[in-house]
Amino acid sequence: MLARRLLCSVLLATGAPAPAQDVESIPFGDLGAALLAAADARRLGDPVTEGVDAEVLFLRRIEPLHQRIRLGAIELWVPIEAIGCAAKPETGLTAADVAPIAKPVIKLQKSWVELAELDGGDSARSKRAFTRIENWANSLSASRLAEVTPELATDCAWLAACFRRDPTGSSSRTAEHPFGIVMLFAPKRAHYLAVLGAAGLLDERYRQWFWDDSGRRSGGTALYRRSCLIPFTLGPHSDTGPWCENHTMAGGELVQLSAHQLSHVVTSNVARTAPAWFAEGLALFDTIRATGADETLCTGFRETVDTMVPFAGGNSGRGPAGMLLWVTRDASPYRDGASPRYFLKELAAAWDAKRGFAIVDLETSKIAQFEKGPFLGALAVVPPSIESAQTGVKKGFAEFFRAYCAAFVEHLYEAKVEKRRLLQLVLVELKSRTFDASEKAPDDLLDALEKWTRKSLDAAGGTDSVERGFVDWLSKRR
Repeated sequence: MLARRLLCSVLLATGAPAPAQDVESIPFGDLGAALLAAADARRLGDPVTEGVDAEVLFLRRIEPLHQRIRLGAIELWVPIEAIGCAAKPETGLTAADVAPIAKPVIKLQKSWVELAELDGGDSARSKRAFTRIENWANSLSASRLAEVTPELATDCAWLAACFRRDPTGSSSRTAEHPFGIVMLFAPKRAHYLAVLGAAGLLDERYRQWFWDDSGRRSGGTALYRRSCLIPFTLGPHSDTGPWCENHTMAGGELVQLSAHQLSHVVTSNVARTAPAWFAEGLALFDTIRATGADETLCTGFRETVDTMVPFAGGNSGRGPAGMLLWVTRDASPYRDGASPRYFLKELAAAWDAKRGFAIVDLETSKIAQFEKGPFLGALAVVPPSIESAQTGVKKGFAEFFRAYCAAFVEHLYEAKVEKRRLLQLVLVELKSRTFDASEKAPDDLLDALEKWTRKSLDAAGGTDSVERGFVDWLSKRR
């Protein structure tokens, strides 16, 4: 399923232990039915029920319940009414509530247009469009929204087309999608679960994905290829907590979480064949550039339980990216101020030329071992010593690898080839790649890096590789 390829949501959905048998079941069906009924009550005429793909059907069905705020290719869907714990409508959100999210969303979008050359070389037009959109977005926090002029509407439609591409090469699927990239917001946990409930009611094929108990705690969900769901509050502190429990996010956590989730959706559309670890690195890179830091729950939450998801062959089979399931904020040297620096200083301090990178046991806060890598590329594997390590070491490696991925993307951004940023060359290359979903996707990232650097990324590349050059660059960032 397409949504499963968004690593952020996979981490949130599986980064906690299986719930106990006596945990109160989440009433997805009742909550979803209440949300659909509230949307239908606001609609004039019968609801759309067929003739479009699952995502378009879902969005059209719930659209009347939302205020759509178009910011170029990105749409913020703000619920006018929300579903409460008793499956009854209650007060929703306002445009002012999402105002702090608007500027980072526009900034992230501008970055992708520039780096992936989504405007087709018409940089003057994209500059004018973003200027108009930014000026309009200033009214989100005012008592009344500014008028959407014909010029602004044209700008948003044009940018939406710039971001819209179908990895299967099907023109019909692209043509029938009337929305941009959609960010749905949920005021509280009940509404968050109601959206998942509605998606499962409208299409049973997706029910196994949407109606998952991890929804009581997850910090975001990829709904389909072009839409995601973001909560304004966190759920219970433990996996056995009440499904309707809410906890306010601290500081700019919501803004960072929104940017991180958005980056994953954008990557899924623009650079569809990017490997999971690169998508996570891009999400961290994007969030840091757009908001100034990334301490998101998307990759790690403050634990209040003693167990984590069991490490299994399915995780190691994805290479080191499988270890991202173990990311944990507590005691990590790559948290609390490391992200604004893209973790460069911390990674450089962990590097030893003879032994490799120091891996900290997060349960003892001591260095447990050293690992040399390579860690990136299709042939990279989880070091055997990590597979057999204690829980704290696994968590320490996951935190290291998370930071390592972000720093690698920053390295590509800083590196120049023929007076252009290497990251730009790579994203432009990935943008042009498509694949048949029935076949294994090729390693297009490896191909793109070899094309522009004449060096391999993969473990077979030996010392003269892109990753080796990255480590040399990193070691000088102390």
